[in-house]
Amino acid sequence: MHQASAFRAACESGRGHHHNIRDLGAATVLPKSAEEDIVLWLNTHRKDGSPVSRVMLQLQAMHLAKEHGLEDTFAASPTWVKLFLRRHRLSLRARTRQGQTTPEDAQEAAKEFRTIVLKTIGERKCIQNILLLWDDFSGHWTTEVKDYAVSINVILLKVPPRYTYVCQPADISWNKPLKARLRAQWIECLRSQLVEYGAGEIRRKQQRVQLQHEIDRVRKELVQKEAGTEVEHLRALLTEEPFILTPPNRVDITEWISTSWGDLSIETEPGLTVL
Repeated sequence: MHQASAFRAACESGRGHHHNIRDLGAATVLPKSAEEDIVLWLNTHRKDGSPVSRVMLQLQAMHLAKEHGLEDTFAASPTWVKLFLRRHRLSLRARTRQGQTTPEDAQEAAKEFRTIVLKTIGERKCIQNILLLWDDFSGHWTTEVKDYAVSINVILLKVPPRYTYVCQPADISWNKPLKARLRAQWIECLRSQLVEYGAGEIRRKQQRVQLQHEIDRVRKELVQKEAGTEVEHLRALLTEEPFILTPPNRVDITEWISTSWGDLSIETEPGLTVL
């Protein structure tokens, strides 16, 4: 506290409003050349009409970090993605969710849904019939589905939209960890395709450089007419190969589901709560 007078004097002189400002892009973990490569990669995908998600951006950044020996110090975190996009004035399409809910709304929805379920059981005397609860997905409520449900003595009841997580606890206890594991499988599939494309792009870049040198040589050594024909032939070989995402086939998806479900522990099941 003996320096309080000095601090007070500095503030009164006007220096108390000064701030330390670091230039945008200073002290970044990835070198400037790596970030420029990411920007070029991103713009190339956009030019080819291939959508780029945040996960794809993070995977590409991690791939370049590994090439620069930074895999142990660089994590491509959501914060890094946000700052990277701001540094280079870029934006990615973000997923949006309709109808943000509050805990109070969720409690009220769960209470109301419980009342509806009990009332339905009481009115229809669901002793032998089956009461099936599922979400608002349009495919669940087609005429064909509803007619078939009636024919096999199944009573359908709709879970309130946006409140599945409180009205259908299995969605949290089972589906969430299952989806997390499926997403990890999908990310690994995407990562391997990006790595393979990146390795091929290096070879294609070298080939383009060689072809350009050959074009320059032809222009110098051949007469104009012959050179024109040969140059056109060489230029036809300078083709770009856009990244094309290969979706997983049915066998892959089945294996992902089987593996992900098998990885769930027995302790996952008691996570259910009674409405």
